[in-house]
Amino acid sequence: MNIGVDIRSLLAMSRGGIPHYTRSILRELVKRHPDDRWTLLQTGRHPYRLPPELERPNVKLHHLRQPNRLINARLAATGHPQLDRAVGGVDVWFAPGFGFLPLSRNVPVVLTVHDLSFRSHPEWYGWRSRIWHRAVRPRALARRANRLIAVSEQTERELAGEYGIPPARIRTIHPGVDDVFRKPVGAATRRRVRRRYRLPRSYFLYVGALERRKNSVALLEAYQTARAAGLGSELVIAGRGTDRWRGPARLLNGIHRLGFVAEADLPALYAEARALTLVSRSEGFGFPPLEALAAGTPSIVSDLPIFRETLGAAALRVAPDDPATLADSLVQLDRDAQLRERLVAAGSKRLSGFTWERAARETYRVLTEAADAQ
Repeated sequence: MNIGVDIRSLLAMSRGGIPHYTRSILRELVKRHPDDRWTLLQTGRHPYRLPPELERPNVKLHHLRQPNRLINARLAATGHPQLDRAVGGVDVWFAPGFGFLPLSRNVPVVLTVHDLSFRSHPEWYGWRSRIWHRAVRPRALARRANRLIAVSEQTERELAGEYGIPPARIRTIHPGVDDVFRKPVGAATRRRVRRRYRLPRSYFLYVGALERRKNSVALLEAYQTARAAGLGSELVIAGRGTDRWRGPARLLNGIHRLGFVAEADLPALYAEARALTLVSRSEGFGFPPLEALAAGTPSIVSDLPIFRETLGAAALRVAPDDPATLADSLVQLDRDAQLRERLVAAGSKRLSGFTWERAARETYRVLTEAADAQ
C-alpha cells in the first residue's frame, strides 16, 4: 500500500499538539509497516530534514519547492495542484490535521481531527487563524474524508453533532505518550537542566503556548493569589506567546519565562516540578499532563471532559475560570506531599493505555479500511 502523508505542519518546527502527533504517529507507522510505501509531502524553498527515525527505505519525501503560503493560496483559489498527483499517486491519503487538501475524487482520505474549538469559540483565535480556518473549509473536508480519527471521545461527539458526520465513519484513537517520559531521569541530567534554565528550588510548571484558549491569564491571577496566601513554590513557564502576560508578569516575583525548551530537556523539567498546571478553556487531547504523569509529576487541570477521559482521578481538577479555587489547589498541592504521591499512583495504570504503538496499530487499521472501501 502506498500511503500519502501531509507533513506540512512540521515546517514550523514546533512542539504543538499537531506537529507532535504527526511526528510520533508517523514514526511508529513506518517502523511497524516496512513493506508499505510512505510518501511524505512537504513544501517550502528549503527541504525539511527528516528525523533519523523516518530515514527509512520505505519513506519517500516529496518536496514542492514553493513557499507554503503560496501553495496554500493556489490550492484555495484553483484547487491545484492535486496533491496525490503531485507526489505520483497514492492508495490512501493520511491528513494528520486540517489543511488545504485538494485531492483526486477517487483517492480515499483519512483525516485526524484534534478539536473544533475554532468553530465554537473563534474569539480565542487571532484574525490570521480565523481567516485560515475559514479558507480551509474544515466542515467540507471532514465530510469529504472517508474515515475520521478523533483524538478523544469529546472530539468524536463534536464531529457527529457539529458536522453531522455518521458515527460509523469516526474512530476515537487516543495519541500516545513518548517513552522518554516514562524513563527515570538521572541526577546528572536533572542538575544540568536546572543549571541551564536557572530553575528555582521548587516550582509549578506550565508547558505550552501562552494564548487565550490556554487560559493563561487565569493562571497568572491564581498564582498571584496563592503567593499572597503563602505559596512557597515559584512558577516556571515553558512556552512562547504573550496573551497579556508580558506587562504584569514582569512585576511579579517568582515567575520564570523560559521560552522554547528543547525536547531533550522536558523529561527533567517535568520530573523536577512540584506539579504541572494546565487550566485551558478547551483541549482536544492535552499532552503535558500525561507526560508529566509519566515523569512522576501530578497535575492541576481544568475540569474538562478530555481530562476526565484521560486522567480520571490522577489530577486535581478546577473550573477553568475560577482563579480562587486554582490558587487554593496550588497551595494545597505545594504543601501536601502525600496528595502528590496519591495522584501519581492513581495514574500509573492509566498510562499503560497511552502508547504510540497502540495508536499506530489502530490508525493503520483505519487507513486499510479506507483504502479497501474505495
